[in-house]
Amino acid sequence: MKVFLILSVILKILFAYEVDSIIGEISKISGVDKKVYLSIIKIESNGKQNIIALNGSKDFYKQLQGLKYIDNSLEVKHFYPNRIVIYSNTNKNIIAAIAKELYLLNKNFDLGIAQINSSNFSYEEIPLMLDLKYNIIKANNILANCQAKYQSIKPSIECYNKGYANHKGYAYFKKFIKSYLGVK
Repeated sequence: MKVFLILSVILKILFAYEVDSIIGEISKISGVDKKVYLSIIKIESNGKQNIIALNGSKDFYKQLQGLKYIDNSLEVKHFYPNRIVIYSNTNKNIIAAIAKELYLLNKNFDLGIAQINSSNFSYEEIPLMLDLKYNIIKANNILANCQAKYQSIKPSIECYNKGYANHKGYAYFKKFIKSYLGVK
């Protein structure tokens, strides 16, 4: 039991180092502060890589519960009022397969560590979206497009989450600031 716990801690440290290294590299190229990416990742996935999030009814959530029988590494959770999260700590392939099915069903969902919306990638890109570097580069590109359009941090951060829709209230930006101030 102790060996498993120690290995688990070591893997978390290595994963955090890999994420930090990738973000550092992208940050140098883009000129965007590392804390911006780290804050977005904290809000979007809390650092989880193999994750899908989507809106759906309680009935749809109940249907998705059956996925746990396909692979016991899967977690399917429902958050009030209508958010569903599907996550696997170990099986990237099952998350990719589920994402492909959701894509074919024309479901709107977010995928990977930076929770890239399905409107921002193709069916063929789904396996790549679960690659840390690819996902974070995609997040950088979305953020850059938002910044080019809005020329200001507040609407650009809001755009990252909501797209180019009319931004009212800036709820996501408020979460971002809270997360940003907490990042070391």
